[in-house]
Amino acid sequence: MMATTRHMAPLRMAARLAAALALALGAAACGDGYDPSLDTLGDFRLDVVTCKGLDGGTVAFEYLGRGDSAAVQLQSSLTALPQGVRPGDRMLLRYSFRQPQGRDGDPRPISTYRCTRIVTDTVRLAAGPDARRHRSIKLRSLWRTGPYINLRCEVEHASLHRLALLADRATLGADTVVCHLVHDLAGTDTAYYWRDCYGSFFASNVTGRPSCRVLRVAVNDEVKPSVKFYDFKIK
Repeated sequence: MMATTRHMAPLRMAARLAAALALALGAAACGDGYDPSLDTLGDFRLDVVTCKGLDGGTVAFEYLGRGDSAAVQLQSSLTALPQGVRPGDRMLLRYSFRQPQGRDGDPRPISTYRCTRIVTDTVRLAAGPDARRHRSIKLRSLWRTGPYINLRCEVEHASLHRLALLADRATLGADTVVCHLVHDLAGTDTAYYWRDCYGSFFASNVTGRPSCRVLRVAVNDEVKPSVKFYDFKIK
């Protein structure tokens, strides 16, 4: 991931933000042998994964490492989907492996301590974000795993707000496609406090174009205000 300090000119928004913001705090635990003591003492992994649904009577997840790493199938002992979760949702999964890795490609049995649904959306096409609605965030991490752009950040919490990744239509035919990470309070003027947030955006509708070589994500970041965008090499 490469950072640069070139400023991006504000663009007008042509599409209404469609992804409701889901915060990654205070979510309920999954019922797979959950033990609260493992929150601080357990040996666990914390990864963004895709819920694949029920497979052979148990819930399956798919993990993708950074870049174009091969997918790893995770087989939980959960026998039902967590409340409100649908196949295809992106999750923040806290888990551990129940046994050493077997043959390459085999599903890996896991113990699931906590799973939290995060912001899940597809990159939206727009003429560009309206600078008046482009609220700042506090970016903690931004990374690509296969077709997904993932982030951890802090956002201003309000009664109604949305998070979206908008691709500038004017750049779709270029070798560098520009996307804007937009946090919008949806007409609400009052923000109460900052909260932790995870998001994952499916980007193959943009990165799958023959001309696309780089996906550029423009940010309005309070942590590093001099960094205006991050580049991810696609091909």
